Amino acid sequence: MQIYYHIIFAIMTFFLLLWIGYLYDKSKFIALLKDIRALRIMHYLLFFIFGLSVALNWSFDFSFFNYVEIFLCIVAITLACLFSLFTNNIADYKIDKISNQTRPSVTGLISNKEYVVLSVFALVFTIMFSVLVGYYIMFLSLVFIGVYFLYSMPPWRLKRVPVFSKLMIAFNTFVVFLMGHYYIEGNLDAPFEYKILILVFFGLAINFIDIKDYRGDKHAGIMTLPTLIGKRKSQYLIGLFFFLAHVSSFFIFDILEGLFILLLLLAFGVAQFYVVARRKYSEKPIFALYFVLFLILGVYLTQF
Repeated sequence: MQIYYHIIFAIMTFFLLLWIGYLYDKSKFIALLKDIRALRIMHYLLFFIFGLSVALNWSFDFSFFNYVEIFLCIVAITLACLFSLFTNNIADYKIDKISNQTRPSVTGLISNKEYVVLSVFALVFTIMFSVLVGYYIMFLSLVFIGVYFLYSMPPWRLKRVPVFSKLMIAFNTFVVFLMGHYYIEGNLDAPFEYKILILVFFGLAINFIDIKDYRGDKHAGIMTLPTLIGKRKSQYLIGLFFFLAHVSSFFIFDILEGLFILLLLLAFGVAQFYVVARRKYSEKPIFALYFVLFLILGVYLTQF
Protein backbone atom coordinates (compact mmCIF):
# COMPACT_ATOMS: atom_id res chain seq x y z
CA MET A 1 0.00 0.00 0.00
CA GLN A 2 2.99 2.30 0.56
CA ILE A 3 3.55 2.65 -3.18
CA TYR A 4 0.23 4.46 -3.47
CA TYR A 5 1.55 7.30 -1.32
CA HIS A 6 4.61 7.61 -3.56
CA ILE A 7 2.40 7.83 -6.62
CA ILE A 8 0.05 10.38 -5.07
CA PHE A 9 3.01 12.49 -3.92
CA ALA A 10 4.66 12.36 -7.39
CA ILE A 11 1.46 13.31 -9.23
CA MET A 12 0.58 16.12 -6.79
CA THR A 13 4.13 17.53 -6.94
CA PHE A 14 4.15 17.44 -10.74
CA PHE A 15 0.82 19.22 -11.18
CA LEU A 16 1.67 21.71 -8.42
CA LEU A 17 4.86 22.67 -10.25
CA LEU A 18 2.90 23.02 -13.50
CA TRP A 19 0.48 25.35 -11.72
CA ILE A 20 3.35 27.40 -10.27
CA GLY A 21 4.87 27.63 -13.77
CA TYR A 22 1.56 28.88 -15.15
CA LEU A 23 1.25 31.52 -12.42
CA TYR A 24 4.91 32.55 -12.83
CA ASP A 25 4.48 33.56 -16.49
CA LYS A 26 1.27 32.74 -18.33
CA SER A 27 2.57 33.90 -21.72
CA LYS A 28 5.59 31.59 -21.55
CA PHE A 29 3.46 28.69 -20.31
CA ILE A 30 1.01 29.08 -23.20
CA ALA A 31 3.88 29.46 -25.70
CA LEU A 32 5.32 26.15 -24.48
CA LEU A 33 1.95 24.44 -24.86
CA LYS A 34 1.76 25.64 -28.46
CA ASP A 35 5.28 24.38 -29.15
CA ILE A 36 5.12 20.86 -27.67
CA ARG A 37 4.64 19.13 -31.07
CA ALA A 38 1.51 17.34 -29.88
CA LEU A 39 1.21 15.22 -33.04
CA ARG A 40 4.66 13.71 -32.53
CA ILE A 41 3.97 12.99 -28.86
CA MET A 42 0.69 11.35 -29.90
CA HIS A 43 2.68 9.15 -32.27
CA TYR A 44 4.73 7.73 -29.40
CA LEU A 45 1.73 7.34 -27.12
CA LEU A 46 -0.07 5.52 -29.92
CA PHE A 47 2.76 3.02 -30.25
CA PHE A 48 2.83 2.50 -26.47
CA ILE A 49 -0.87 1.64 -26.60
CA PHE A 50 -0.15 -0.48 -29.68
CA GLY A 51 2.41 -2.43 -27.65
CA LEU A 52 -0.14 -2.94 -24.89
CA SER A 53 -2.79 -4.19 -27.30
CA VAL A 54 -0.43 -6.58 -29.13
CA ALA A 55 0.58 -8.28 -25.86
CA LEU A 56 -2.87 -8.15 -24.26
CA ASN A 57 -4.71 -11.42 -23.78
CA TRP A 58 -8.02 -12.34 -22.22
CA SER A 59 -6.32 -13.77 -19.12
CA PHE A 60 -4.89 -10.38 -18.13
CA ASP A 61 -7.11 -8.89 -15.45
CA PHE A 62 -6.88 -5.09 -15.24
CA SER A 63 -7.16 -3.57 -11.79
CA PHE A 64 -7.42 0.09 -10.82
CA PHE A 65 -3.71 0.03 -10.00
CA ASN A 66 -2.92 -1.16 -13.55
CA TYR A 67 -4.73 1.85 -14.98
CA VAL A 68 -2.78 4.14 -12.66
CA GLU A 69 0.51 2.58 -13.81
CA ILE A 70 -0.45 2.96 -17.48
CA PHE A 71 -1.24 6.62 -16.78
CA LEU A 72 2.22 7.01 -15.20
CA CYS A 73 3.78 5.43 -18.31
CA ILE A 74 1.91 7.86 -20.55
CA VAL A 75 3.09 10.84 -18.49
CA ALA A 76 6.67 9.49 -18.45
CA ILE A 77 6.70 9.06 -22.25
CA THR A 78 5.26 12.56 -22.72
CA LEU A 79 7.92 14.05 -20.44
CA ALA A 80 10.69 12.10 -22.20
CA CYS A 81 9.45 13.61 -25.48
CA LEU A 82 9.44 17.07 -23.91
CA PHE A 83 13.01 16.64 -22.63
CA SER A 84 14.08 15.80 -26.17
CA LEU A 85 12.09 18.73 -27.56
CA PHE A 86 13.55 21.26 -25.11
CA THR A 87 17.15 20.17 -25.67
CA ASN A 88 16.58 20.05 -29.43
CA ASN A 89 15.28 23.64 -29.38
CA ILE A 90 18.58 24.69 -27.81
CA ALA A 91 20.68 22.80 -30.37
CA ASP A 92 18.60 23.81 -33.41
CA TYR A 93 18.44 27.54 -32.72
CA LYS A 94 20.23 28.57 -35.95
CA ILE A 95 18.13 26.18 -38.06
CA ASP A 96 14.87 27.31 -36.45
CA LYS A 97 15.72 30.96 -37.21
CA ILE A 98 15.15 30.00 -40.86
CA SER A 99 12.61 27.14 -40.75
CA ASN A 100 10.61 27.77 -37.55
CA GLN A 101 10.71 31.48 -36.83
CA THR A 102 7.74 31.46 -34.43
CA ARG A 103 9.29 29.10 -31.89
CA PRO A 104 9.79 30.61 -28.40
CA SER A 105 13.53 29.93 -28.60
CA VAL A 106 13.76 32.04 -31.79
CA THR A 107 11.44 34.85 -30.69
CA GLY A 108 13.38 35.12 -27.42
CA LEU A 109 10.30 34.50 -25.29
CA ILE A 110 12.07 31.55 -23.63
CA SER A 111 15.82 31.71 -23.11
CA ASN A 112 18.32 28.86 -23.35
CA LYS A 113 18.77 28.91 -19.55
CA GLU A 114 15.02 28.47 -19.12
CA TYR A 115 15.05 25.58 -21.61
CA VAL A 116 17.83 23.95 -19.56
CA VAL A 117 15.70 24.24 -16.40
CA LEU A 118 12.68 22.82 -18.23
CA SER A 119 14.82 19.95 -19.55
CA VAL A 120 15.98 19.05 -16.04
CA PHE A 121 12.38 19.21 -14.81
CA ALA A 122 11.23 16.88 -17.60
CA LEU A 123 14.14 14.46 -17.00
CA VAL A 124 13.62 14.23 -13.23
CA PHE A 125 9.91 13.57 -13.54
CA THR A 126 10.41 11.09 -16.38
CA ILE A 127 12.62 9.07 -14.04
CA MET A 128 10.27 9.54 -11.11
CA PHE A 129 7.11 8.41 -12.90
CA SER A 130 8.72 5.54 -14.80
CA VAL A 131 10.51 4.03 -11.78
CA LEU A 132 7.19 3.93 -9.93
CA VAL A 133 6.00 1.51 -12.61
CA GLY A 134 9.19 -0.58 -12.68
CA TYR A 135 12.91 -0.52 -13.28
CA TYR A 136 12.58 -1.88 -16.84
CA ILE A 137 10.15 0.90 -17.70
CA MET A 138 12.63 3.43 -16.28
CA PHE A 139 15.45 1.79 -18.26
CA LEU A 140 13.48 2.01 -21.52
CA SER A 141 12.58 5.65 -20.77
CA LEU A 142 16.26 6.49 -20.31
CA VAL A 143 17.16 4.61 -23.50
CA PHE A 144 14.56 6.73 -25.32
CA ILE A 145 16.05 9.94 -23.92
CA GLY A 146 19.62 8.80 -24.58
CA VAL A 147 18.94 7.98 -28.24
CA TYR A 148 17.32 11.38 -28.83
CA PHE A 149 20.21 13.09 -27.05
CA LEU A 150 22.67 11.43 -29.43
CA TYR A 151 20.37 12.31 -32.32
CA SER A 152 20.11 16.06 -31.71
CA MET A 153 22.77 17.30 -29.30
CA PRO A 154 26.43 18.17 -29.92
CA PRO A 155 29.04 16.88 -30.24
CA TRP A 156 27.35 13.83 -31.80
CA ARG A 157 24.36 15.41 -33.63
CA LEU A 158 23.66 12.13 -35.43
CA LYS A 159 20.68 13.79 -37.11
CA ARG A 160 23.30 14.95 -39.62
CA VAL A 161 23.71 11.36 -40.87
CA PRO A 162 21.13 10.85 -43.66
CA VAL A 163 18.66 7.93 -43.38
CA PHE A 164 20.50 6.36 -40.39
CA SER A 165 19.37 9.25 -38.18
CA LYS A 166 15.73 8.44 -38.94
CA LEU A 167 16.34 4.82 -38.04
CA MET A 168 17.15 6.17 -34.58
CA ILE A 169 13.66 7.66 -34.42
CA ALA A 170 12.25 4.34 -35.59
CA PHE A 171 14.25 2.66 -32.81
CA ASN A 172 12.71 5.01 -30.24
CA THR A 173 9.28 4.19 -31.65
CA PHE A 174 10.10 0.54 -31.07
CA VAL A 175 11.27 1.37 -27.53
CA VAL A 176 7.86 2.79 -26.54
CA PHE A 177 6.19 -0.16 -28.28
CA LEU A 178 8.36 -2.41 -26.06
CA MET A 179 7.22 -0.49 -22.98
CA GLY A 180 3.63 -1.41 -23.67
CA HIS A 181 4.54 -4.98 -24.59
CA TYR A 182 6.70 -5.41 -21.48
CA TYR A 183 4.01 -4.04 -19.17
CA ILE A 184 1.63 -6.83 -20.18
CA GLU A 185 4.00 -9.71 -21.00
CA GLY A 186 6.81 -8.99 -18.55
CA ASN A 187 9.49 -9.57 -21.20
CA LEU A 188 11.11 -7.67 -24.07
CA ASP A 189 10.66 -10.39 -26.69
CA ALA A 190 8.37 -8.59 -29.15
CA PRO A 191 7.08 -10.44 -32.25
CA PHE A 192 9.48 -10.33 -35.21
CA GLU A 193 6.97 -8.83 -37.67
CA TYR A 194 6.57 -5.74 -35.50
CA LYS A 195 10.33 -5.25 -35.45
CA ILE A 196 10.36 -5.32 -39.26
CA LEU A 197 7.42 -2.93 -39.62
CA ILE A 198 8.70 -0.36 -37.11
CA LEU A 199 12.47 -0.52 -37.56
CA VAL A 200 12.55 -0.90 -41.36
CA PHE A 201 9.44 0.46 -43.04
CA PHE A 202 8.66 3.16 -40.50
CA GLY A 203 12.37 4.00 -40.33
CA LEU A 204 12.28 4.88 -44.04
CA ALA A 205 8.96 6.73 -44.00
CA ILE A 206 9.89 8.90 -40.99
CA ASN A 207 12.25 10.86 -43.24
CA PHE A 208 9.21 13.04 -43.94
CA ILE A 209 9.97 15.09 -40.79
CA ASP A 210 12.98 16.61 -42.59
CA ILE A 211 10.91 18.04 -45.46
CA LYS A 212 9.56 20.89 -43.35
CA ASP A 213 13.07 21.87 -42.20
CA TYR A 214 14.61 21.69 -45.68
CA ARG A 215 15.65 25.35 -45.91
CA GLY A 216 17.10 25.49 -42.40
CA ASP A 217 18.93 22.17 -42.72
CA LYS A 218 20.38 23.19 -46.10
CA HIS A 219 21.61 26.49 -44.67
CA ALA A 220 23.19 24.68 -41.68
CA GLY A 221 24.79 22.03 -43.89
CA ILE A 222 22.89 19.14 -42.28
CA MET A 223 22.67 16.15 -44.62
CA THR A 224 19.11 14.89 -44.72
CA LEU A 225 17.37 13.11 -47.55
CA PRO A 226 15.78 16.37 -48.82
CA THR A 227 19.08 18.28 -48.73
CA LEU A 228 20.92 15.42 -50.46
CA ILE A 229 18.61 14.74 -53.40
CA GLY A 230 16.42 17.85 -53.38
CA LYS A 231 13.09 18.60 -51.73
CA ARG A 232 10.79 17.51 -54.58
CA LYS A 233 12.63 14.25 -55.29
CA SER A 234 12.71 13.40 -51.59
CA GLN A 235 8.97 14.02 -51.32
CA TYR A 236 8.29 11.48 -54.08
CA LEU A 237 10.72 8.97 -52.56
CA ILE A 238 9.36 9.33 -49.02
CA GLY A 239 5.81 9.12 -50.38
CA LEU A 240 6.82 5.82 -51.98
CA PHE A 241 8.22 4.64 -48.63
CA PHE A 242 4.83 5.36 -47.06
CA PHE A 243 3.00 3.46 -49.80
CA LEU A 244 5.29 0.43 -49.43
CA ALA A 245 4.89 0.49 -45.63
CA HIS A 246 1.10 0.33 -45.97
CA VAL A 247 1.02 -2.42 -48.58
CA SER A 248 3.77 -4.55 -47.01
CA SER A 249 1.96 -4.62 -43.66
CA PHE A 250 -0.83 -6.62 -45.32
CA PHE A 251 1.65 -9.37 -46.21
CA ILE A 252 3.66 -9.19 -42.96
CA PHE A 253 0.76 -9.65 -40.54
CA ASP A 254 -1.30 -12.80 -40.78
CA ILE A 255 -4.18 -11.16 -38.92
CA LEU A 256 -4.61 -8.57 -41.72
CA GLU A 257 -6.52 -10.41 -44.40
CA GLY A 258 -9.36 -9.97 -46.84
CA LEU A 259 -10.00 -7.75 -49.86
CA PHE A 260 -11.42 -4.91 -47.73
CA ILE A 261 -8.25 -4.57 -45.64
CA LEU A 262 -6.02 -4.76 -48.72
CA LEU A 263 -8.04 -2.03 -50.48
CA LEU A 264 -8.06 0.04 -47.29
CA LEU A 265 -4.26 -0.12 -47.01
CA LEU A 266 -3.84 0.64 -50.70
CA ALA A 267 -6.16 3.66 -50.40
CA PHE A 268 -4.32 5.03 -47.38
CA GLY A 269 -0.97 4.32 -49.03
CA VAL A 270 -1.98 6.33 -52.10
CA ALA A 271 -3.41 9.11 -49.91
CA GLN A 272 -0.18 9.31 -47.92
CA PHE A 273 1.86 9.44 -51.11
CA TYR A 274 -0.25 12.35 -52.30
CA VAL A 275 -0.04 14.44 -49.10
CA VAL A 276 3.72 13.85 -48.83
CA ALA A 277 4.44 14.62 -52.50
CA ARG A 278 2.16 17.63 -53.04
CA ARG A 279 3.75 21.05 -53.50
CA LYS A 280 1.73 22.68 -50.72
CA TYR A 281 3.40 20.52 -48.11
CA SER A 282 2.12 20.17 -44.53
CA GLU A 283 2.77 17.55 -41.85
CA LYS A 284 -0.72 17.68 -40.37
CA PRO A 285 -2.50 15.65 -43.12
CA ILE A 286 0.24 12.99 -42.87
CA PHE A 287 -0.35 12.56 -39.14
CA ALA A 288 -4.14 12.76 -39.59
CA LEU A 289 -4.21 9.92 -42.15
CA TYR A 290 -1.83 7.90 -40.04
CA PHE A 291 -3.94 8.27 -36.87
CA VAL A 292 -7.21 7.52 -38.69
CA LEU A 293 -5.75 4.32 -40.17
CA PHE A 294 -4.57 3.20 -36.73
CA LEU A 295 -8.06 3.84 -35.35
CA ILE A 296 -9.75 1.84 -38.12
CA LEU A 297 -7.33 -1.07 -37.80
CA GLY A 298 -7.65 -0.94 -34.01
CA VAL A 299 -11.44 -1.30 -34.23
CA TYR A 300 -11.01 -4.07 -36.81
CA LEU A 301 -8.53 -6.04 -34.72
CA THR A 302 -10.69 -5.88 -31.58
CA GLN A 303 -13.25 -8.00 -33.43
CA PHE A 304 -10.84 -10.98 -33.39
